[in-house]
Amino acid sequence: MFAWEGFTEDQEGIVIYNSTESTGFILVSDQGANKIQIFRREGEQSNPHLHSLVKVVKIAAQHTDGIEVTSIPLNTQFKIGLFVGMNDQQKFHFYTAELLLGDSLISKR
Repeated sequence: MFAWEGFTEDQEGIVIYNSTESTGFILVSDQGANKIQIFRREGEQSNPHLHSLVKVVKIAAQHTDGIEVTSIPLNTQFKIGLFVGMNDQQKFHFYTAELLLGDSLISKR
């Protein structure tokens, strides 16, 4: 997959969720589909510049106009981080990292 493949419209935001100093996830907004595409930050073992698609997550923010993520524990609700998506009406949507990444990805931290 190339950066321009698999997206409905604009890629309106790209952020990095750090699991460790050298691993984590690249999250890219698929603006027209109201989805976040998640890729491995460290790339493939045979090619560190090839970032395979891990999963696609539907979010409530329609036509995202920006995204941000942190992997820092914030409180009991956001134990391993927070993802924020802003829609084109400037409303913010908050997600726990667990909800966005899922248990299978978190356990590999």
